[in-house]
Amino acid sequence: MKEIIITGNHKILRIWFTVLGICGVLILGGHTYNFFNGEMMERWYINLALGLLLTIGAGGYALGLINLRLPEIYLNDEGIRSSKTAWESSFKWEKLKHIELYKNKIEIQYVEPGLKNEIPIPYLIRLNSQNLQILNIGLTEFSKKIM
Repeated sequence: MKEIIITGNHKILRIWFTVLGICGVLILGGHTYNFFNGEMMERWYINLALGLLLTIGAGGYALGLINLRLPEIYLNDEGIRSSKTAWESSFKWEKLKHIELYKNKIEIQYVEPGLKNEIPIPYLIRLNSQNLQILNIGLTEFSKKIM
């Protein structure tokens, strides 16, 4: 049973969350400095909550303490599956009539009613052209099951 898993570029997210974590540390540092100098703001609790959220949330992901559910596309002998949203979409090869790959989506057509549906390709996967080439090769290989 052959399976192809296509994931997005996690390096970009790790860099982004590192920057957000540093911003959170700077907010908390400035807040602590103002506290010890007696120059507290009126609504200090908003800055404190924002600083803690950025430091713990974004910094936790950047350090590898928190794992996010990132979008993936799976191709295997049974069908195609996407985990882009909370509702995973999956399609069996025997129920499909036609598959076509576009830059931002995979368009499929069902055998019975002839209706068309699409699987959106997440931005993190589209960002790397090598992922699209792997997806194209995988779709052409597995679409032989349709014909």
